[in-house]
Amino acid sequence: MFGHCACLLGSALQQEFIRGCRRRPELAESRQATRQCVLAALVAAAFARSPPLPAKQRYRGWGWNPGTSSWVEPTSVALVVLGLCPKELLPAGANERRQSAEAMLYDRMCPGGGWNCGDPLVYGVPGKPLVIPTAWALLALRRYPQRPENLASLDWLAGKLPDEAGPGSLALAQICLEAYGHKWPATAHRPDDLYSNNEFLGSITTTAWVCLAANSRRSWLTGESGEAAR
Repeated sequence: MFGHCACLLGSALQQEFIRGCRRRPELAESRQATRQCVLAALVAAAFARSPPLPAKQRYRGWGWNPGTSSWVEPTSVALVVLGLCPKELLPAGANERRQSAEAMLYDRMCPGGGWNCGDPLVYGVPGKPLVIPTAWALLALRRYPQRPENLASLDWLAGKLPDEAGPGSLALAQICLEAYGHKWPATAHRPDDLYSNNEFLGSITTTAWVCLAANSRRSWLTGESGEAAR
């Protein structure tokens, strides 16, 4: 299992993966430990490509590519992965980096709730929130379920869903609402209801999200394994 995972990661991440494995000798006996070491390698690589935060910069997330501007979706995905990684395998400064990225997401929230891909205001004009960035941001910030920003964004998301016809967007929104313990809006489509309209099985990404939404297990999001994730 060790060699297989190292090969899958590629040469750029193998050293970080091996370093994590040496700190977790139970790797050969546990798929969970393997998963944690893979996550640690991904986090370490993200930190290595993200220079220290300048003293005058209040917050920063992650971009689509190393050295580029912060965007809502890659920052949210990075925070989800960071939350899954065991504390003992995190790089130095991980907590400060997490706080900076979370502050960036809250700063980027659109007026009234929800997120779009980038800035909430463009030339002084409020941007329109979108379902996918909103769902990702809420998943990344689910440690703060009672913050007013989260509650406003959940209300926006639930109110938007009856008009949403994209199965991928609906699938991610379903995962998000369930993570917060919210019921699915009665007037909204279910992701699997839309197959007759657009035959989304032709899209690997959309099909994957619909399958994840249809499966009640959320171990990929919560970090739980075995019976605890069922």
